[in-house]
Amino acid sequence: MEQKVRIDPVKRAIELRPLVKQGNKILVVDYSHTFQGVDAGWILDLMPNVRTGEFVFRSKVNVKEIDPFGASVRHPFVDVRNLTDSEIEDIVKRSEFDSPIWPKHSKGFEMKRIMDYNPPFTTQLAACTYHDGTRTGGCWYCYNDSKSNDGIFGKGKTWLTVEDTLESALAAREMLAKKYKEKGFDVRIRNIRYSGGEGTLALDWFLDLCRLSDKMRLDFLFSFDTNFSTGPVIDLWERERVYEKNILEKLAEFDVKVLGAFKGVCEEDLQANVQSAATMEAQTYSTTKILKSGLDTYFQIYNPYVPSLRPFMEILDDEFPGILLKTHVGKIKTIFGPTQERLTYKAQSLGRKPEEFIPEEQGVFDHNLHDAEAIMDDLCHERYSVGYRDVPRPDVKVKVLKE
Repeated sequence: MEQKVRIDPVKRAIELRPLVKQGNKILVVDYSHTFQGVDAGWILDLMPNVRTGEFVFRSKVNVKEIDPFGASVRHPFVDVRNLTDSEIEDIVKRSEFDSPIWPKHSKGFEMKRIMDYNPPFTTQLAACTYHDGTRTGGCWYCYNDSKSNDGIFGKGKTWLTVEDTLESALAAREMLAKKYKEKGFDVRIRNIRYSGGEGTLALDWFLDLCRLSDKMRLDFLFSFDTNFSTGPVIDLWERERVYEKNILEKLAEFDVKVLGAFKGVCEEDLQANVQSAATMEAQTYSTTKILKSGLDTYFQIYNPYVPSLRPFMEILDDEFPGILLKTHVGKIKTIFGPTQERLTYKAQSLGRKPEEFIPEEQGVFDHNLHDAEAIMDDLCHERYSVGYRDVPRPDVKVKVLKE
């Protein structure tokens, strides 16, 4: 189906900013009213703002086999207390989500305490630059509810300050520590993930969060998500003093980690995936800006057009040597509520039965993932004489040659 290009993500960012940042508060998702709450709640409870009672955090086990709450028949439990550091790292670096080892070179990290970094406290900014506010805007395969990405205050949204974020995270940590203790494990969760939507819409709030945590001498580590659409907007907001100058560099001083998503490997692929007038130029510029800031960045590619993947990665790795080793291809799962909703709408628009169409789409996603991983493996061998996922991503330093 030919996709309708709906919005310019730069203009959309400018529209969304006053809707999601007011004073010292940002607009976040109340997970108790979302599909994400249903999807994630089976592993760990949703966690409230201790002041208001609204559910501003969710926590999802990333590497399931090393966690008693995430283990299953599909992911048999492995007790890391019986493993060496290298054995633990090998499990994590080959998993679907390797984020628990991102802080490997951070102060206080111990591989034996990997479960402290496995389920992050995630709060989600309720707006995305690729979302136009309609029922199925944004990425076709997005795991987030459309209403969680539209930037409009209402049911399923709430306001959150940095003070409430840290106080609530401390309370949630104690609550989950008790749950793990009941299973015989000592776990002290240290990750706070500022997700979205598009996290760069309120980087000033996030910087205040890092600063307050540092002032309180807390041991939390922070990360934020981006879709690489907002580099030009960050420039604009720095010029207009909406943001402090060099805000990304200031975040890098706090050892912040970044999860960056490439939504396409050519212009047509990008615009079809995100239903937006997104450009490869803006995606590359945003990548350059973030890497030049010194932020430790980890890259995911979602639903790439396979014939364009190799040339995309070759050009990218020429401009940013090492980025190939820091890039993973993300698995798309159509089992989640928001994805089901979008693909149901897509099926109906094509005159197809959703119960037939959605499994077919999952098959296409799986086939593309298999082919994409094979291409990544070939490239890693050709360029670095290692296999795909052989090198722990925190050990990779990406160079910036592009100006």
